[in-house]
Amino acid sequence: MHKGKSVKIYNVDEGVMKIKNAMCCRKVLIVLDNVDNPEQFKSIIGEQEWLSSRSKIIITTQFKSLLTKGRWKLHIEPLNANESRKLFALHAFGQEDHPENFNEHCECVLRFCDGLPLALCVLGSFLGCRSTDEWKSEIEELQEIPGSQIQKVLRKSYDSLQNDRHKEIFLHIIFFFIGWDKDVVLKILDGCGFKTNSGVQSLMDRCLIEINESNKLTMHQLVRNMGIAVVLQESPDEPGNPSRIWNHKEAFRVLTEKTGTQTIKGLILDMHMLREEKHVRPISNYGNHIYENSVEESMLGCEDN
Repeated sequence: MHKGKSVKIYNVDEGVMKIKNAMCCRKVLIVLDNVDNPEQFKSIIGEQEWLSSRSKIIITTQFKSLLTKGRWKLHIEPLNANESRKLFALHAFGQEDHPENFNEHCECVLRFCDGLPLALCVLGSFLGCRSTDEWKSEIEELQEIPGSQIQKVLRKSYDSLQNDRHKEIFLHIIFFFIGWDKDVVLKILDGCGFKTNSGVQSLMDRCLIEINESNKLTMHQLVRNMGIAVVLQESPDEPGNPSRIWNHKEAFRVLTEKTGTQTIKGLILDMHMLREEKHVRPISNYGNHIYENSVEESMLGCEDN
């Protein structure tokens, strides 16, 4: 818009020149929201030599690799306990603190959200108009699977993965490898035909997983819940036939009764619990590979490239 009139732009170069002419030598604030293509960033901002030194640029993106150079990269940490409490209370009660009779419920929500602003805002607005009894019921349900609004937003990063194998790596990590050493996981998944290094980097780029200071794979619980929901929704007509089995008793039943299908891509067993079962039958011939990590054993069906 220019003085209330629409301005037609016929190509990228023309648009870049109009932006430069409009903002050159001026003190401006530029906000680029949800940038997902390097060319978008390059075309609009370029080398920034034409911007005033007093100008500020704010960019939001799901892709860390777009902002890897110079002063652009900034990792936003989760909110601390006090900030989380204030943000949640503002959305739930319209004030910076919650009523005393909601103290226990609010603490449960704060632990659940773990400093994630999105979750605090959505759940605050969702729960604010409900009674304490309704809060208790909703919180119990949310602890299993997050609300649909949160899932919808969090799933955008997962759906943006163009490589299906990267999606498979993400789901394998969720069910089998949280807390594992990254290098060990790379070796295991590479042995199953995945090009895991690029896949893990792609997941980190979208903030779906993180590598902590001990080189362990971690992720926010809400992201993990989103991934669990993805698997549960894979076969809505056959809820008892998921692609990954993470419940010990269900895994043991599938192995001993030989009820597994081609749908199953992996399962996990707590071997200590397995040894306590009274009627144990051989399971060593099931699947292609077994990997042991102290208490737990994961079994992944390897795929051919």
